[in-house]
Amino acid sequence: MVRDRRRRPGANVECRFFSGGQRIACECGTTLSAVEVPDRWQSITGFFRDHHLSDLIAFVYSRMDAKAAASDLHGRLRFLGERVSSDGPLTICLFVDGENAWEYYPGNGREFLREFYGRIQNDPDFTAMTVSEAIAAAGQIPQNNGIFPASWINANFDVWIGSSEDVAAWELLWDAREAFGKAEIAHQEGRPGAPSAEALAKAKESLLAGEGSDWCWWYGPEHSTANDAEFDALYRKHLTGIYVALGLDAPDDLAKPIKNCPSERCTCRLPRW
Repeated sequence: MVRDRRRRPGANVECRFFSGGQRIACECGTTLSAVEVPDRWQSITGFFRDHHLSDLIAFVYSRMDAKAAASDLHGRLRFLGERVSSDGPLTICLFVDGENAWEYYPGNGREFLREFYGRIQNDPDFTAMTVSEAIAAAGQIPQNNGIFPASWINANFDVWIGSSEDVAAWELLWDAREAFGKAEIAHQEGRPGAPSAEALAKAKESLLAGEGSDWCWWYGPEHSTANDAEFDALYRKHLTGIYVALGLDAPDDLAKPIKNCPSERCTCRLPRW
């Protein structure tokens, strides 16, 4: 997920690049051909995934023979390279969602990856690069003054904040973070009854666990598994752990399921952004 306010703090911690979806680049008004060329956002470089090719790796090639899949991907890359005219190197970004794709491949995708990288290694027109190497090889990178705020899923935030369940989950996290922030200030100022450094450290661990955005991937109508109840309970357990570590009473709402919660309870909790 990217947005300007998310991006700027990265410049202060020496974050050199981020990745985003192809549609985000288009919404930014960036002119792209079939090959995605990195655009530099101030001192941070943005790489935009080739949506179609990345999804072939994630969802299609696992059902094909490894050699046939590798040959197909290599051929598609050659087709893109041959149809784009440029005096400089072109970068094609193939990004998949962590380890999720490989569990559907025989042998976790090892044969496919060996076949594919073997073809790349033997093709003088291609070089497999890390992101840092691609930045160095790109030379002058076009600049853009802002970025369209979105996830690479449909170029919006609907899956993360679009339902009443999402709103309820974020609101509970907001409240827990506010409680942690107040306790941290009380500790720093040495107020009577303020939590200890050890208590704050324990609360922060629970807070960091609760701040993972993938919790809200599973809230709302878009996604569901047989483990929805356990997943929901674990999220609320992390948030409850913040209050417990700080010696505070956890809100009653943390004892109630969020997933498939009654609409009258969820919709009354409006976002504060």
